[in-house]
Amino acid sequence: MNCKTLIPIVFFLIIYSTYSFAQSHFDFREIVLNIDIDIKSGKILINQDDLEELKLHRYDGEIIVNLFGIYPSSFYRPPGQKEIHLSVSPNFINTTLNPIIIPPTRPDLDTRAISNQIGEERVLLDSRSIYLDRYYVNSGDYLFHVKLTENYIDLVDKVNVPFSIYKYDELGDYIITHAEVINPFNQYIMNGYYIKSQILNSRNYDINESTEVRYYYTENEKSILLGKTNIRPLEGNESTNSLLFINSNTYDNIVGRKINIIVDEDKDILEYSDGDSNNRITYEIPSIEVNSNNIKVYPNPFRDKVTFGFYLNSTYTSTVSIQIYDNKGNIVYQKGYIFPAQANHLEISYLDENKIPSGNYHYSLFIHKSTGDIRYFGTIIKK
Repeated sequence: MNCKTLIPIVFFLIIYSTYSFAQSHFDFREIVLNIDIDIKSGKILINQDDLEELKLHRYDGEIIVNLFGIYPSSFYRPPGQKEIHLSVSPNFINTTLNPIIIPPTRPDLDTRAISNQIGEERVLLDSRSIYLDRYYVNSGDYLFHVKLTENYIDLVDKVNVPFSIYKYDELGDYIITHAEVINPFNQYIMNGYYIKSQILNSRNYDINESTEVRYYYTENEKSILLGKTNIRPLEGNESTNSLLFINSNTYDNIVGRKINIIVDEDKDILEYSDGDSNNRITYEIPSIEVNSNNIKVYPNPFRDKVTFGFYLNSTYTSTVSIQIYDNKGNIVYQKGYIFPAQANHLEISYLDENKIPSGNYHYSLFIHKSTGDIRYFGTIIKK
């Protein structure tokens, strides 16, 4: 293949990749407003669940209005019934869509969608579109004024439908920054671990809705839902944690596997880069060595102070956390430490400043390092 042949191919690929990026980055949402007219009662019906979805990016946005007629299966036009019309007018433009005539009896069968229900039929009568790029529309809250009239004059019914329009540059953006496994404080009661993921709204604009964080692993080439959590709305540049508890048996089965963590998988939340790679992260589940032998605890029983000695043997920075709790799982002490690389034999101590009552207590010491995690556990006795 010579250079002259390659030039148009390369040019096409550049144009196509640019177009693909624009389509993915500026993938606008359509407002779809479904309006049902009950022919027998003359009422305008709009599903309340649909109203919650009326949100739209401004960039090349389109508003689609679908009009359905709900016709009784055995309903015939009464003598002298007047012609009725539906008019739709968004309050950000100085015009009304051409009125739609509502046939008093069900139209003849044709290619339009018809859904049959007991005693009635739902017929798609008409569909109209409003293209936002033809108007200068600011971000904000707006209304559809929907009116049903007889002969364009006498009012039959009316409804105001709220909706919102947003600019891309005025939206927050989810990012999953990292994931890790942490040890529950009351390990003796909660036999397992938390998978913790950090969720950040990376832009200055608020995300005002809660959403789900889902955790998947793959088995036999199938994606299996490990669990899911909810996160609250996030202000601009705010972050929060998602904590998914995994019992020990399940954790042992997924050690070494890569799991996919995804925020807002269903794209229910309006955000700047909707559904992009920042909304997900792949994390390999680390092995955790459960050990109660390679740690020295002294004195035990203790009166005022107990020391935990252990070996780290890590060439990278490591984190260590210790929790002490009573037989009911109530935490009486917890603290975290960061140790530099090359640290070897270490000791950390608990000083009983709060004068806890005499009796048996449990400890869980959790070490997170690059070569794997270790958990020590055991019992200490307060004199």
